[in-house]
Amino acid sequence: QQQGPGQERKRPDLPKPAITRNYYEILEVQMESPAQDIKSSFRKLVKELHPDVNPDKNPAELQKYLEVTTAYEVISDPLLRAQYDLRWNVSQNLASEADIGQYADLRSQEAAEVAVRARSSATAANRMADAAKKERKVEVDKAKAESGGTAARAEARSRRTELRELRRRASQLRDWAQWAEKEARQARKEAAAWNGDDFFG
Repeated sequence: QQQGPGQERKRPDLPKPAITRNYYEILEVQMESPAQDIKSSFRKLVKELHPDVNPDKNPAELQKYLEVTTAYEVISDPLLRAQYDLRWNVSQNLASEADIGQYADLRSQEAAEVAVRARSSATAANRMADAAKKERKVEVDKAKAESGGTAARAEARSRRTELRELRRRASQLRDWAQWAEKEARQARKEAAAWNGDDFFG
């Protein structure tokens, strides 16, 4: 709908973008903590929350694991950390629509970067698992041709643990990628709501 002469384009009432939890709190460190302290805390949390030690797949624990993984992906990278610190500082003082729009843009950029990294990690893990599966088949077929079925079964067993671990790692990274992409879609939607023109016509 076009605006008539003299009519002001008024932005509809929109909810403020969701302010995610403080990544430093998630990682149980301070904002000024050095990289080594952050890394140590991350490793400790991962040991507690990792899906491998969460056999019941408790949703709350899995949620925490995904949050910790995402927080560390950002805070462990100097550039993303600087961008995050800026976003967080902006989020603490949303005094105007311009502030909210800036926050929404920063959040969207950050979430998109994390999603790309997560999907890249998941893709690489899938390729590793597929390559290991093919290599296992080659070795099993070779053992069978050279020494018979017993040797082939032994070779298959020897490779089973490695292949299972690679598949599990790939599955965990796919979970993280799906989580990160969902966060990115939400952040992009919020940024568009604050900065786009679709809501004016």
